Amino acid sequence: MGYSLSYMNRQWKVAGTYVKGLSHERQNKDCHDRYSYKYLSNAVSISLADGAGSALKPEIGAEIATKQVNKTVTKEFDYLFNTDIYSASHKITHAIRTAFGIYAKRYNCNLKDLATTLLFACVKDNRYIAGHIGDGILACLQNDELIVLSPPDNGEFINETYFITSNSYKTRFRLFKGNLESVEGFVLMTDGTCESLFDKKEKKVAPIVLTLFDWLDNYPMQEVDAALRDNFENLIKKKTTDDCSIGMLKLARHDLKIAENDLSN
Repeated sequence: MGYSLSYMNRQWKVAGTYVKGLSHERQNKDCHDRYSYKYLSNAVSISLADGAGSALKPEIGAEIATKQVNKTVTKEFDYLFNTDIYSASHKITHAIRTAFGIYAKRYNCNLKDLATTLLFACVKDNRYIAGHIGDGILACLQNDELIVLSPPDNGEFINETYFITSNSYKTRFRLFKGNLESVEGFVLMTDGTCESLFDKKEKKVAPIVLTLFDWLDNYPMQEVDAALRDNFENLIKKKTTDDCSIGMLKLARHDLKIAENDLSN
């Protein structure tokens, strides 16, 4: 296995997983959550999506959204960071919705058939861009504290949320940009995971997530992926009927070499 030193990228490490929930297991349906990451030059991005249960192809929508947002933000990072929030948000959402449109035309379906939430975080040098639409949470690790950047965005009714395909996507899409300074990591969670790892009343991330960041500090990324999956299959998903997923991005404390076949998934 070869290594590419050009992808050391300030030693950022990624880990994540998604598992089928108890409800979809009973119904013999696919998992609607997806996790993805991408390294490109000096940028690295992670993304998470939860396809809408009411949509016809939710897992396809989640897959397209996670991969397209990673492709867009890593490739266009400098433009997105330097332009205004409106223009950056438009470029990101337009790229995803265009990818949806291509799929919908090819397979004769509607945009709403691909409805999904979306969360992502991307870093380059000493800067970050992060975004969110729908439920789930986006949080950062700063000075050894977990700080919620974007809480769940639910609608008026229980279990209602917003999707990248919603008519209101322009006003519901949240975008964050800034200098990293003391920020050392990001964590993304879909709503199923939030049942265990997020206190909705206090709007705080469970302290156990700090332990997950420690894993990423001290073990190879593939081992952390496996440990996350094992814990999600045996513990996290048993606290809810929903699919569960998580994505993590962490500034490593030690030099890191990224394998050629680990640049994206």
